[in-house]
Amino acid sequence: MAGPGRVFVCYVPGCDLRRLGPAQTPYIARLLRDFPWAKARTYPSPEQLSTLITGQRPHGHGMWQAQLRPARPRSALERLIDLLPDWLTTTGQCALHQLTRRFDVPTVAPRRRRWMEFHRLKFYGRADTGRLGRALGARPSLVSALGPAFRYRFTDAWEDREAVLRQGVGDGARLDLLQFHALDVAGHWALEAAEDFRTYYGGVDALVRDLHAQCERAGVTMVLLSDHGQEQVRESVDLRPWLRQLDLPPEECLYYLQPITLRFWCRTERVRRAVAGLLKALPHGTALTYQDLRRYQIAFEDPAHGAFYFIADPGWLFFPHDFHHPLVNVLFGLRHPQQRRRLRDPRHLAYHGYLPHHASEQGFMAVLDRTRQVRTPEIDLADVAPSLLRLLGEAVPTFMHGEARFA
Repeated sequence: MAGPGRVFVCYVPGCDLRRLGPAQTPYIARLLRDFPWAKARTYPSPEQLSTLITGQRPHGHGMWQAQLRPARPRSALERLIDLLPDWLTTTGQCALHQLTRRFDVPTVAPRRRRWMEFHRLKFYGRADTGRLGRALGARPSLVSALGPAFRYRFTDAWEDREAVLRQGVGDGARLDLLQFHALDVAGHWALEAAEDFRTYYGGVDALVRDLHAQCERAGVTMVLLSDHGQEQVRESVDLRPWLRQLDLPPEECLYYLQPITLRFWCRTERVRRAVAGLLKALPHGTALTYQDLRRYQIAFEDPAHGAFYFIADPGWLFFPHDFHHPLVNVLFGLRHPQQRRRLRDPRHLAYHGYLPHHASEQGFMAVLDRTRQVRTPEIDLADVAPSLLRLLGEAVPTFMHGEARFA
């Protein structure tokens, strides 16, 4: 049995419960048979790290992609920039971002981007505790609750598996959280044939086995965590013809188009009526207001993070979308072996962040300690941080929305 007071979290986004079985992942299948675990409810978003780290739901931590900026007159320079075609201004923003890292989502044209303030907890490449803390800012979280006793590591590189094992577990931290994001990237771009799934899921199974062995030798409790699966994309739909029907300036009607979510901000009642009418006509998805998000425990008090939403049906993708730029797509395809497929088709193979009742959105949390018990068969992602603190013997801070579900 692992000793109390030290926990290592192996967090593998995109590890789909539907694909965990004796044939493909024999070690993980045995862990889920022998140790306490629970399914995890997610939120209609592709990014869940902010909830896992803070223990707060999206309306608490506020990292819900984009927020509307106050209305103001455009400057003379902005009016001049808006005369240029979007392909030119976004190319300029992307080039500037490569040099300065100044822009988040530089692929959004400035005529719309200037009205949005982005709040995202999203990493590429590699990241550590310091980078996580800077991204969170003043938001309370596990970082602030545990201070130097908390360590965070992130990698989205499949070839980093050996490096992860060399780094070991714990390293003096009471809570050591590894986010191995490479399986999620593979799900988006590389998992196409049956052999691809065997290779990547088999590799994750071996990594979990070796990390668990390290934890047992070090007397550290291991937690295996995934916040979603991946739904194979069957079709894509181009929403641009529908968006052009609105024919309204961004100062009045602003939209933000993610791969499976479209959101609108409306400054006048005339615009609200026009957007509501458009959403009724859009195919292959579900229209929601910000008030409707309360069904999924997201309780924003105003429409600052979006007044209207349209979320695609599972298996559908909106393309083109605001994360796509042809030059960026080529750059990622050339830089990253897992993403070579982008060079022949820039559409994702699979995606996640659909409405939470769909099977692709099912995560799980397993505590690899037979002396522990899980209190409910299903937990909320906001329960993860409180549960980790309870495993450490720490009190749950009042700012967290979730509850400790493992005892």
